[in-house]
Amino acid sequence: MVPVLDLATGNVNVPAGTPAGAYQIKYRICDKLNPTNCDDAVINIVVVVSTIVANDDAIDNINGDTGATNVLNAYANDTLNGTTILQTNINSTLISGANSINGAAVPVLNVLTGAVDVPAGTAAGIYSIVYKICDKLNPSNCDEAVIRITVALPSIRLLKQGVFVDSNGDGYAQPGELIRYSFVVTNTGTLDLTNIIVTDPKATVTGTAIAVLGVGQSDTTTFKGTYVLTQADINRGYVENQALVTAQPVSGAAIQDLSDSNDLTLIGPNDPTITPVPQHKELTLIKGGVLTGNGGVGSVIKYSFTVKNTGNVVVTNLVISDPMLTATSIAVTPNVLAPGQTGIAMASYTVTTTDVANGEVVNSALVIGDDPQGNPVIDISDSDDPALTGDDDPTVVDLDLKPSIALIKTATFNDENKNGFAEIGETITYHFSVTNTGNILLVNVVVKDPKPGITITGGPIILKHGETNSDSFVGTYVLTAADIEAGSVENQAEVNAVSPDGKTATDLSDGNSILGDDPTVLPLNSCKIVVHNAFSPNGDGINEVFKIDGVECYPDVFVEIYDRWGVLVYDAHGYNNTSVAFKGISEGRATVNKQKGLPVGTYFYVITYKTYLNEPISLMGYLYFSK
Repeated sequence: MVPVLDLATGNVNVPAGTPAGAYQIKYRICDKLNPTNCDDAVINIVVVVSTIVANDDAIDNINGDTGATNVLNAYANDTLNGTTILQTNINSTLISGANSINGAAVPVLNVLTGAVDVPAGTAAGIYSIVYKICDKLNPSNCDEAVIRITVALPSIRLLKQGVFVDSNGDGYAQPGELIRYSFVVTNTGTLDLTNIIVTDPKATVTGTAIAVLGVGQSDTTTFKGTYVLTQADINRGYVENQALVTAQPVSGAAIQDLSDSNDLTLIGPNDPTITPVPQHKELTLIKGGVLTGNGGVGSVIKYSFTVKNTGNVVVTNLVISDPMLTATSIAVTPNVLAPGQTGIAMASYTVTTTDVANGEVVNSALVIGDDPQGNPVIDISDSDDPALTGDDDPTVVDLDLKPSIALIKTATFNDENKNGFAEIGETITYHFSVTNTGNILLVNVVVKDPKPGITITGGPIILKHGETNSDSFVGTYVLTAADIEAGSVENQAEVNAVSPDGKTATDLSDGNSILGDDPTVLPLNSCKIVVHNAFSPNGDGINEVFKIDGVECYPDVFVEIYDRWGVLVYDAHGYNNTSVAFKGISEGRATVNKQKGLPVGTYFYVITYKTYLNEPISLMGYLYFSK
């Protein structure tokens, strides 16, 4: 393209795309009337080079994990003669590409389109790409620019720690107790994170999503977790689990991380959290022996074994070892016990000459089982004799047959009319607990009570060695006026029994112990009339009326007051110490000056009422009032 002269108009036009340079156009003009009258001229045109500008570009926070296409166009801000360049008008050249970090992918410039792409897997860092653009019409008219791309990598870390909560404070775990979890969420990457959520397939996690967590920030309070222990967890001795945190970077796809335990002994970055659960591995073996026969050679002792799992883990493969009884193990039924469960076993032993010479048979047994980890759990037997208070007392069977019995007697007042007070005709129920405290069977066990009026039902019964019966014997007693007056009922029963060889056993009852012989005393909340025979109606609010305690139990009570000449000065039915009460004012039916204040001095009262059994009672005495 070159500049052109329009001969018709004389205009000189420089077409688009005219290369830079100096141009001359020569032309001649002639007079139309005198065609030979002409002159020549030269037009000098200088076409200058277009201004080309390549501007630097920069972009930040590109997610290197997922990468991105066309993160920017390098030519979008470049100009030719002040206007955005057209790619058809330039030639572009890559001067230097981005340098790789640790051999990873790098951002790439498409020199044909100007698009910059960041491949997935690009390492975090700042990358520079240098390029050059040149004017196609003027190939030497060029400019260079630098593209700076900052690539960031999102990363998150979740730490999870668990603590056993000993709710009942006994030092070891039970089903239903808790493990409490704490979570620390940290933004370990170079991109801000949003919508952060913690989940756990085993524990219950509370806390709302964290809206934004900046680079390098940690959150220790938003999320909490709890887990309810099961027997299987306690048997295992620990709880192992792992939580998951998810987050959305400000650019790119969502990320996640499995929790780490922060246990320095575990070297992995995502170790499950292992929370120890305190175990208590314990068995309790009680061994009892009952002698059958006369205690001589050939008599048989029948042994009973009771095994209880008093720990907090399941114990399996339970057997009892008692070399005196048998060279082989004694089976326990059942032979697997969960915490709190009980198993039993039986065995027998024949008395020898040596035993008879010793006068007793003494020995202990051993119970053996396996905990969930296969380790042995062992306990030495304790005696079933309540008089022995040690932990592993041997079982002693006395070959001298000694019948012995104990009686506990308890009393319960029956408030038949439900008024809260004991009255004549109401009843007391007695319960009797009889225990064979000897070493031989007892028969014809009977309970007697010498107190007049008591009726005992039940029996006779048979009691084995060590057996207690609390249901067979019941006593009933009807309250009398003397009982109400005394305010309590005291009495003592007696139990008698016979052994198969004709020996007798007897015991006086105790109120609460098989070792004592104290009478049973039942206090009565009786409606006992108590007269306060002095009062002072002077308006000071203290002792203002003639008070009769217990009168509220007798709604038909009738009270009369006489002066010392026998004149009735007050009478009232339903006396109650408040609205109906003698206040030192004459209110008698035979008095003339009713409502008149009486003089201080001595007066006489008559109180008449009927008991619950409709028995008439009359009380008389003197009273004195002052002002």
